[in-house]
Amino acid sequence: MYRPVDELILIKIGELILKGNNRRKFEERLMTNIRHSVSKHGDYKIYRAQGTMYVEPKDENSKIAPAVESIKKVFGITQISPAYVAEKDMNDIYRVIKEKISVPLSNAKTFKVEAKRADKKFPLTS
Repeated sequence: MYRPVDELILIKIGELILKGNNRRKFEERLMTNIRHSVSKHGDYKIYRAQGTMYVEPKDENSKIAPAVESIKKVFGITQISPAYVAEKDMNDIYRVIKEKISVPLSNAKTFKVEAKRADKKFPLTS
């Protein structure tokens, strides 16, 4: 059964954007390769939107870390980023940061965030 996710994987693709009329065919093949690579780690929903592919676990048994390691071996990917899901609201973003990454960063001396604001209606600038 599908459950709402709080963590997923973002994938940026490489030279596929140069393929022109064959782009969709190459993207479909890449999604098939990704689906095959993560299948041994659980059940995942894989889709694409705005030049990014998304891999969402469908259940508690589908883990992010082993899926990321498998995806690293798929040709045609330029960037893999585990990500946490938050509403488009600064209070919810702060909540997710405190909840998910405050412990791993507790010993860090510095912390940096880089963001691209794809949604230009979001009230803050990049």
